Amino acid sequence: TEYSMGENSYPSYLSWFTFYKYVKAANDVIGVVDINDKNLNESVKGAAGVAYAFRAFNYYMLTVLFEPKANIYTDCSDVLGLTVPFVTEKTTNDIAKNNPRATHEEMIKFLINDLEIAEECLKNYTPESKTLPDLATTYAIRAKVHMWDEDYENAAKYARMAIETSGATPTTMEQWTSTTDAFNKPNQSWLWYAHYDVEQ
Repeated sequence: TEYSMGENSYPSYLSWFTFYKYVKAANDVIGVVDINDKNLNESVKGAAGVAYAFRAFNYYMLTVLFEPKANIYTDCSDVLGLTVPFVTEKTTNDIAKNNPRATHEEMIKFLINDLEIAEECLKNYTPESKTLPDLATTYAIRAKVHMWDEDYENAAKYARMAIETSGATPTTMEQWTSTTDAFNKPNQSWLWYAHYDVEQ
């Protein structure tokens, strides 16, 4: 259909544009916080950790949406193993003019590095609400990254760390199948989510 994720489709443009806007917001925070400052306030360090987790998640989403996979419908042999371009707090206009797509290996390394920094920054900081990612969320994102990389051992390891750190338990059958609350009312299994009024 006209709404599919095609080469020139609006959903492709929208997701690309939106996630890079989120990356820019994270970069703006990362660029002004020196996480190596020994006198850094824990709240400021925590905010930096949130930004690193956000950036990793948004690059993960860009990767799973735009990294081509071999398939029977489209010849993508020329771009296999390529993800999306890096734009960080250090990317200048000159760099941006010639900024090729990162390889799968480069992206995985980048994501894990951001998540390790986020983990260190969030060890002594807990956001006030689930609107922002915390330490458990960082582990959960890393589990997803390892899954995409087909590193199932580490995926299981970090998924377990996310569960144990958060104390979350699986959604019950009643919660899952509720016609009124299933996906609009937070429950004990949700780690990170936007808060909104279920009546709106």
